[in-house]
Amino acid sequence: MVAIDNDDWSINNATENFNVNHCRKTLIKKSEGLLEDRLFDVILANINRNVILESLQQIQQHLVKNGVVLFSGLLQGDEQVIVSGAAGCGLMVKQKTEMSGWICLLMVNA
Repeated sequence: MVAIDNDDWSINNATENFNVNHCRKTLIKKSEGLLEDRLFDVILANINRNVILESLQQIQQHLVKNGVVLFSGLLQGDEQVIVSGAAGCGLMVKQKTEMSGWICLLMVNA
């Protein structure tokens, strides 16, 4: 597993959590984007709407066929623009979860 973030605090926090939970097979990297030459079965993206919209093509290109991406940290009002942008990149919504005005979208690379 590879964990990527562009924020030092997030990297340090993830490292602490991985150590506490004995996650030994996780590589943590500081980066502005996905690793260039890797394909993933699953991508978890807990980032804001604008970053997701800017990254949709890159995310789709780093997913294997039928790979899944889970977008979280989104407001209900973000749903339509995210779904439309994702569809244009070949990502299809399979499931949506809502809680207290927030949504999480599970999409598949079709």
